[in-house]
Amino acid sequence: MISCRLDDEDWRLLNELHYLLFEETLSQTIRIIIRERRALESKKAPKNKQKQ
Repeated sequence: MISCRLDDEDWRLLNELHYLLFEETLSQTIRIIIRERRALESKKAPKNKQKQ
């Protein structure tokens, strides 16, 4: 295991990086959910139109 001491600036940068990674992961997850939901809705749409 590697150990080192982080000063205040290191911690600030580390926290900022962690926040940015979290935000990017969250936004990617939301985009995937939206894309999958649209794909599911588009599969359902033609069936609904045919019944009418």
